[in-house]
Amino acid sequence: MAPGWGKVPAGKRNEGRLTFRAHGRPLGRSPEPARAPETFVLGALAIAYERRAITVGGAEVDLTPTEYELLRLLSVNAGRVVRFDTLLRRIWDGRDGADANLVRTFVRTLRAKLGDDAQDPTWIFNRRGVGYRMPRPGER
Repeated sequence: MAPGWGKVPAGKRNEGRLTFRAHGRPLGRSPEPARAPETFVLGALAIAYERRAITVGGAEVDLTPTEYELLRLLSVNAGRVVRFDTLLRRIWDGRDGADANLVRTFVRTLRAKLGDDAQDPTWIFNRRGVGYRMPRPGER
């Protein structure tokens, strides 16, 4: 094992406080993660994160916990493509049989509940073979 490499003490794992170069020397402190806004609004779609409430045109939409987490993950990454492997790891981690088809099935159901058309989407866009993205508010 190279000098400076070794086991991380149990109390220090995954703190994310220091950023390391490839050779293991610290670069400095990482910035604190940005706090998500209380509400995400994209046209008629509104996501109130703290209340876990979704509305479309003012009407509440009932989502399962998994559908909500999928929508939340896409919205906090608005403007960027969220890859299938990232969605699987963050939402379905450790579940047997979880693959890109499972993600596609949940996106299809989520779109139906939101009234979003896959052929002419408003909120959830497919990047074929890569993943899905939501536009930032004010972008298409």
